[in-house]
Amino acid sequence: MNFAKDDEDIHSIIMAMNNCSKEFIKLNNKIEALSITDADLAKKKYMGRWVELHKKLSGLESDLVNLYKIEDPNDVWNYQSKNNIKADDY
Repeated sequence: MNFAKDDEDIHSIIMAMNNCSKEFIKLNNKIEALSITDADLAKKKYMGRWVELHKKLSGLESDLVNLYKIEDPNDVWNYQSKNNIKADDY
């Protein structure tokens, strides 16, 4: 991997990505639960937030690829492992 900036920046991006992933899980559970009774309402109620999270996560992934040249997702998981970062650490 080629890091153009300090590891702390990468750590911050990864933690933000982990936060987005957790929010996606919660949001998808809400969508799934509401879709059982009213799929149209689920779309109207949650689609805007889903798109917002998607854009945020895509931007963070783009930063990893373009700023730090991290193109292999395994590099991110290896970085987390090397620095003892767990999804529940935040």
